[in-house]
Amino acid sequence: MKRVVLLAACLLASELHADTTQPRANVDHLIAGLSHADSQVRADSARALGEIESASPEAEAALVRALMDEAAAVRSTANASLVKLGLPVRDEVIRAIESVLGHYSSSSFAAVHQLGKLPSSERGVVMSMAFSLHADYAESRRAAARYLGGWGDAAKPAISDLATALSDPSRNVRIQAAESLGTIGRETGETAEALVPALRDEDWLVRHTTAYALRAMGPKAAAAVPALEETADDDPHDLVREAAQLALGDIAPEPTSPQTLLQVTVPPHP
Repeated sequence: MKRVVLLAACLLASELHADTTQPRANVDHLIAGLSHADSQVRADSARALGEIESASPEAEAALVRALMDEAAAVRSTANASLVKLGLPVRDEVIRAIESVLGHYSSSSFAAVHQLGKLPSSERGVVMSMAFSLHADYAESRRAAARYLGGWGDAAKPAISDLATALSDPSRNVRIQAAESLGTIGRETGETAEALVPALRDEDWLVRHTTAYALRAMGPKAAAAVPALEETADDDPHDLVREAAQLALGDIAPEPTSPQTLLQVTVPPHP
């Protein structure tokens, strides 16, 4: 079976090289091949994608993700294909990825900060920063979460990775992930649901930070109202309950009744 799959990848590579129309089904097949269990299939798929006339955004993103593959052969092939397609990735990005994969604590921390100096719009920067959320060193993960939050809308592709970071063993990483998700979702509220589980975190400061992150979204965080109501009523920490109540006041303020308006606008009869 393995030989059949390898042969299929090779055939697709030769077909795409000969036919610059690049049927979408074939390109999609090669992108899927980058997730195959066999590293040789992933490498052959990466090589074949480098033979196409011009890469689609999906193919480009798939090759950048392949730079984070556990197999060195896949990473180097994906990098070569990106270069061949005229889509090179900065050395700083490659170094950050390699330091995380290599479990080098000090170098991953330095690499994350080097990565953070690059424009978030550069190829592979946001994706590799999201990948750095999985570094062995907690301070590297915390720094990655902070940079992603600072990038705002540009970091939206990392929302799912930041949501995963809400379960990080380090409370400092969880706090930073909550803050960053609040920043990224401030204008749209799209991270509100991702933040809800953090309202039940074992650490009160994570819950407190999460409530304030949701508060900053205002009415756009309406999806979090039931969880905030529960937190406001039942959380064991008074500061968390207060933060949840303040968030509810900004997200779902109680409507003013006509009777209250009458009392405010009409002075009592002397």
